[in-house]
Amino acid sequence: MNKFKKTLTLAAIGGGAFLAYKLIEEGITRTLVANALDRESPKVMNKMDSVIKGKRKPDPLHEYILSEIDRIEKADFERVTVTASDGTLLAGRYYPADDPKRMIVAMHGWRGTWASGFGALFDFFHDNGCSVLYADQRGQGESGGDHMGFGTIENSDCLAWVNWLNSRNGTDLPVYLCGVSMGATSVLMCEALDMPANVRGIVADCGFTSANEIWKHVVENNLHISYKKREKRANELFRQRLGVSADTHSTVDALKNATIPVLFIHGGDDSFVPIEMTFENFRACKAPKRLLIVPNAPHARSSWVDPARYEEELVSFWREYDAAPSSDE
Repeated sequence: MNKFKKTLTLAAIGGGAFLAYKLIEEGITRTLVANALDRESPKVMNKMDSVIKGKRKPDPLHEYILSEIDRIEKADFERVTVTASDGTLLAGRYYPADDPKRMIVAMHGWRGTWASGFGALFDFFHDNGCSVLYADQRGQGESGGDHMGFGTIENSDCLAWVNWLNSRNGTDLPVYLCGVSMGATSVLMCEALDMPANVRGIVADCGFTSANEIWKHVVENNLHISYKKREKRANELFRQRLGVSADTHSTVDALKNATIPVLFIHGGDDSFVPIEMTFENFRACKAPKRLLIVPNAPHARSSWVDPARYEEELVSFWREYDAAPSSDE
């Protein structure tokens, strides 16, 4: 083989290897985005849930939590629906209190359920005069939609549910938005919307700062692969699916102009959403705010680990904000 042909051959091999590398990288990025956003997770990711969400210490509460979830799922709910601003049909379970003092929109987390997100608070809510709308987040459960939006579009779904509650019960009762994990980000993003006046507070349990930042954290810290080189492509795929950008919608920006009081909550042993994200959200929030850190609580388990402290904070929060603001405030 002469020198010229040898050079061409080596170039072809190198080019082929580079093309193969790019195709592999594209496939990995597409798989990660599909797992994050699509209703049906890619099969290759189905066995990686514990890796993605971070390792948990042995949890003696696990069997109890499963039994409680099974119990409350059998409660006598009213199945309800509402149409989101983009036409998506959203489903929920309405559980009214006998003598309601307030209304709650409860938004669960990523690839979660209303029962796993709020099972520890189910009886507490009902016994304390809360009529609760337990939503199925879009792209999950019985709600429509092919994709989850990591809070970028779910805040509008929260507004749709608030309007449903107000149309059902009137606007005399205060409304609170409660969210866990992605649900917390969803309700925090409501600070960017014009919410009805009877929305008195937000409870955000282990919320993240943005879709882009939580992806970066999980990919680099839990999956141990580079996110920087696939960040641009991941955001392109996000926009293709949802029509919005993952890197320009953040709770931090929404909270800089916040007017609705917020109770921030985070577990001290959270290995999925870093506690620093709640600290960042707390610092950014311009509305009246509170912070509860639950030591030793894994991700989305604060209400299970220390229910007494959690409930005490909720009661105190309600006591402060249930009443309508006076005209001179």
